[in-house]
Amino acid sequence: MEDMSDRELERYLADSNAAKWFCDFSLIESTPDHRVFSRMRKKIGTNLLSKIFAIFRDQLRSARYMSEVLTFVDASHLISKASL
Repeated sequence: MEDMSDRELERYLADSNAAKWFCDFSLIESTPDHRVFSRMRKKIGTNLLSKIFAIFRDQLRSARYMSEVLTFVDASHLISKASL
């Protein structure tokens, strides 16, 4: 899954029954809007939030709910700069 903006995350959570189930929302319950995510990130801080996600990821892996994920980076801007 690629990175999502706060607004994209808001729409995804509102539209996906699987995401609602995972986050413990009922099918008819309203989900948070994008401001909740940005406020949480500002309040917690990106470093601590990154550590929380790393712990969560490790727990999912150890429980075998998640396998190794590969990350691909679009390096087209590097290629264009190199051609200059």
